[in-house]
Amino acid sequence: MKKIGFVATLFAITCVLSLGNIKADYYLGFAGIKLPAFSGTYKSSQAKKTTYDVQKVDSYGAIDNLSGDDRAVQANLYNIGTSYVDLKTGQYVKLNYVSSSGLGYAPGTYQILFRCKKSTVTAATLSAMWVLDPSIYGV
Repeated sequence: MKKIGFVATLFAITCVLSLGNIKADYYLGFAGIKLPAFSGTYKSSQAKKTTYDVQKVDSYGAIDNLSGDDRAVQANLYNIGTSYVDLKTGQYVKLNYVSSSGLGYAPGTYQILFRCKKSTVTAATLSAMWVLDPSIYGV
């Protein structure tokens, strides 16, 4: 009975301490996301950035769903008014940001967009890593 009481107390303390935590998403991984045909975009869920740093993306590859060929992919931050950047498989690429306002560079909540560079009639499947806080994550 003492063990159950100890575990319950430990659980309660952990719950209370977790309430004070600030959730930050240093990186988000994407595995097998569908990029729609005709250069349609995939929009991620919101993620929280905590540092002043340039966000980066690494593509692990995109495959055409019909032919199986490699597809070139682009990424951009949602709703900040910057242009898409071309992703390179196996290399981190810096995302554009607005230097005058700090959008994309400053802490805040962001979403990322992915699309195929070339518009085709078939969809593609992408796996990638989005790093919001490179200095914390170490890239």
